[in-house]
Amino acid sequence: MILCDALSGVGRHEEAIAQGTQAVALLQRLSQAAPAAHQLRLALSLRSLGRPLAALDRLDRAVEAGEQGVNAWRCLAQADEGYEFDLTVTLEKLGRLLTATGRYKETVRTYEEIVALRRRLSHPKADQLLALSLINLTLPLAELNRHEDVLARGEEAVAILRRLAQEDPAAHQPTLVMGLVQGLGLPLARSDHWQLAEGHLREAVDLQRRLAQEDPAAHRPALANLLMVTVRVWISRRHALQDALAAAEEAVEIYGTLAARSPAAFRAPLDESLQLRDRLRATLPFNDERLEQGGH
Repeated sequence: MILCDALSGVGRHEEAIAQGTQAVALLQRLSQAAPAAHQLRLALSLRSLGRPLAALDRLDRAVEAGEQGVNAWRCLAQADEGYEFDLTVTLEKLGRLLTATGRYKETVRTYEEIVALRRRLSHPKADQLLALSLINLTLPLAELNRHEDVLARGEEAVAILRRLAQEDPAAHQPTLVMGLVQGLGLPLARSDHWQLAEGHLREAVDLQRRLAQEDPAAHRPALANLLMVTVRVWISRRHALQDALAAAEEAVEIYGTLAARSPAAFRAPLDESLQLRDRLRATLPFNDERLEQGGH
């Protein structure tokens, strides 16, 4: 387990997989004979094995290791509730892998189990973790066209994050922005709830802009990224294209400043924002009225 982590940590993923596979096979045999003595080490070893598998995009094997890990942690949690937090962590890793492989029905079941656990677990960040799990649940629900469920889970998550942001704005406002975008704005933009989606996206941009005004160094990069998210959504919907152009112009200005200081980090997003801005500039002078009407 330690060797697997060490090898994976320095990018030697093939060797890590070989070591991890060997360790898991041994511990599976030992845990069959004496579960109480070896189940924890088996669970940890499966977690370690999943990292290099995911790093090399061997997602089917990573899912298999993740499912075995969930079973191991579930056995531990049944005997000792203190392991339930580790179970939720392992379930979340599995959920991300299932999403990456397009297995959305299984992803929904996985995140629903996480949400059920989060609702009753005692943890210093219990409410925030529950909100994040609800947000994670909205993506596979949207992929399955369960839009009413998306709305319900997203609204619950955002309500939790609003309360937390009122109690401690500095700690939770950035997470509220993320919740408005990922929990409601983007999933609803895929559905027939476009007006709701747009309202949440605009609120997120307004909040992120205030954060950027208060602390430009910390929040301007995220503002530029969020502006480009909204631009892509508006273009895909052929809606509010004048607003999309204004957002693209603002993103270009921010990325231009950032790229001047750190070209390696920000040149690529600057180029993308320039391309989208120029595309909108080329389109709008000739088709402004028609495209704006078409978006409604």
